[in-house]
Amino acid sequence: MPALVTDRLRLVPITLEAIEAVLDHDKARAEAIVGATFPRAWPNDDLVGQGFPFSREALRANPEVRLWGDSLVVLRDEPRVVGSVVFHGHPSDGVAEVAYGIA
Repeated sequence: MPALVTDRLRLVPITLEAIEAVLDHDKARAEAIVGATFPRAWPNDDLVGQGFPFSREALRANPEVRLWGDSLVVLRDEPRVVGSVVFHGHPSDGVAEVAYGIA
């Protein structure tokens, strides 16, 4: 899925490579993959636990379902992550549960 761009923001899809860097608490690697800086407190256990309740094995086995629609909210003029939009898996019945947070 390509990034969605507005006048002020970009919604950048979260890739398996990026989420693995976050799960590893490797902020520098995650920032390099995303091309933007993360908030000081990211990544942390609370963020990972709330946004990505799936095991690493489940993510790797089916990333197109587990990471379906998940995006980082990045400032357009300043490459800085300011939030995220996370769906709880690909909708199987046409309904998607979404969570979002802005830092």
